[in-house]
Amino acid sequence: MANGRASSRSMLRQFTLVADLPSNAFEVVIQALFDTLGCLRQEDAAKQIRLSKNWFSSEFKRKTGRSYRQCKVWVRMTIAAVWLIEATYLRISEISDSLGYSDPGKFGVAFKKQFGISPSGFRKRFAPSTETVTQRIVFAKSRYNVPLPPSEKILTTRKGG
Repeated sequence: MANGRASSRSMLRQFTLVADLPSNAFEVVIQALFDTLGCLRQEDAAKQIRLSKNWFSSEFKRKTGRSYRQCKVWVRMTIAAVWLIEATYLRISEISDSLGYSDPGKFGVAFKKQFGISPSGFRKRFAPSTETVTQRIVFAKSRYNVPLPPSEKILTTRKGG
């Protein structure tokens, strides 16, 4: 369990590094993907850095080692992992909806493909078992943050176990 907690923390550090330090055009696009919860269309990303869609696609893959589509999925799954750990008051279906998945089942398949474990299994393994929400996670320079729950959600937060 200690190793799982350590890998979870390193994943969070990796997320923060990518989300907070854009230094070239493609890192700016990755930041924009985080800011839009992984919903930035490839055409819009190409326009943002003033490249044609085809040139953008080949350069993005060459510079990042992933296709744009793979990067979008990676961004969504990274955000999902953070929310599963830090926002235990959010249901998995709410996380799925927020990240643009029309079906929680498809979200679960994508999550399991990325991390090798289901979203609920991931939450059980890595989320702290507490009944109250004491702080929120904030990513510098991002337009999204894990929202604090309304007071009625705090009361209905399930016990860890």
